[in-house]
Amino acid sequence: MLARNKAVKFASGALVFPGGAVDPADTTDAARACHVGAESWDDAELGMRASAIREVFEETGILMAYDAASGNPIDAARAEAIASRHREPLLAESITMAEIAEAEASTFATDALTFYAHWITPKARPVRFDTKFYLAHMPAGQDGVHDGSEAVDSEWIHAGNAEAEMIDRGFSAMFPTMLNLEMLAESASVDEAVKAAEKREIVVVIPAVKVHDSGEKMVVIPENAGYTTTSYPFEKKWIKS
Repeated sequence: MLARNKAVKFASGALVFPGGAVDPADTTDAARACHVGAESWDDAELGMRASAIREVFEETGILMAYDAASGNPIDAARAEAIASRHREPLLAESITMAEIAEAEASTFATDALTFYAHWITPKARPVRFDTKFYLAHMPAGQDGVHDGSEAVDSEWIHAGNAEAEMIDRGFSAMFPTMLNLEMLAESASVDEAVKAAEKREIVVVIPAVKVHDSGEKMVVIPENAGYTTTSYPFEKKWIKS
């Protein structure tokens, strides 16, 4: 997980999953050609998955990719070399993922992402986000390193003890992050979490604020979304260090 720079507007200083916004270059014909599995997705799904691959690479240096000729996953040494050549230009928006794929004779393992959760910011909020979460196996031998700009720190967090670890290490986190970690903790392995996600109906979660007769404000999410927690006090929508 990544610690957001306190200078950025959204989730300032929070511990978050790698991610970000869909870029126009994520849905071009060139992008479709270099993302494995893209023939079965519309532009919206391609954009989400392509941006996930790109943002993880930008923010952590982890590259999910195949050799274009053999179709085999690239090894850690090759991934590191690609990152050393192209990560900074990508962050500077002077190169696209499609251009990296062409230059490095590679394709991206977008087909290896498993759709896990879907959250949309409540309608009452002035700025809204439509966010999909995906699961993937960590590529063998690679190590994530934060970019030092949007993300100023990076941590491996145990899902089953995430809240305690975050508080102990002085981090904060948004409640949706905590609920997704809580759901991950129900699985003993990545394989188990992937299988559970494939079986589960993904319900779009749009949190709503309800006010009890006592005056207490609660944030409520759909009971069939798969989370053990379906409401929480409005003032606790952040886990504070």
